[in-house]
Amino acid sequence: MVKRYLVYLHNDAKKILQKIPRHIAVRIDDVISELELNPLLGIKMHGEISHLRKIKISNYRMIYQVYDSKLVIVILEIESRGNVFYDRS
Repeated sequence: MVKRYLVYLHNDAKKILQKIPRHIAVRIDDVISELELNPLLGIKMHGEISHLRKIKISNYRMIYQVYDSKLVIVILEIESRGNVFYDRS
């Protein structure tokens, strides 16, 4: 049996997703569907935020955290590339 994760969007991520151009929002929705079956789809981040993963979708970045024990993924942030918190180091 294939494990299927539940994906939750943080309120901030929901608000941004509503403002993103429709063609990119559709691609993000597709990636979210893929995450349900493959939570390790994104790249693991480094340093203090190594518990997070990121996925590039056009000029946007999606930051998420996987909770394997609960089969849950929480999408913390969806932002344009220049505005994502980890790009400011």
